[in-house]
Amino acid sequence: RGGYAKSFQHRFGFFHKLISSSKEKKRIWIQAVSVGEVLAIEPLIRQLDASTDVEIILTTTTSTGYKEAKKRYSDISSGIGLFPIDFWPCSALAWSRIQPDMVILAESELWPEHLHQASKKGVPVFLINARLSDRSYARLKRFHFMARFLIERIEAIYCATRIDYDRFSDLGA
Repeated sequence: RGGYAKSFQHRFGFFHKLISSSKEKKRIWIQAVSVGEVLAIEPLIRQLDASTDVEIILTTTTSTGYKEAKKRYSDISSGIGLFPIDFWPCSALAWSRIQPDMVILAESELWPEHLHQASKKGVPVFLINARLSDRSYARLKRFHFMARFLIERIEAIYCATRIDYDRFSDLGA
């Protein structure tokens, strides 16, 4: 669909270095895959914006999600970008530039290297509106060691439905 060229360097971790405006402010990195997630998290972003002690960094995976995020949240976020490739050098560079105090993942964003970086830095991760498709659930069930690796790095999981809750519970959450 295009739309990546302008900020494609974000995929490799090249976000602009963020300087905190205040030591009292906590930086929250929110990852929302596409337009649907960007729209779904609007109440959360508006609530966080009402707080004076946080700053929001929002990343998306798709070009359409990125475009929608810029349209809706440019005025209230400290940065909007494309989520980095989940490969150590790209993820590590993004983490060193963003330096979040907390990470919020929307729906099903379980990226191993991203979660590893959070764990290594002692940054809590929250999965909101958590979902597991039939396919993802079957895959994680088959590779239970991977499911455990991912789930152990998440502070709290807030499921979208009872089915999702049961699936995450079955995987050890």
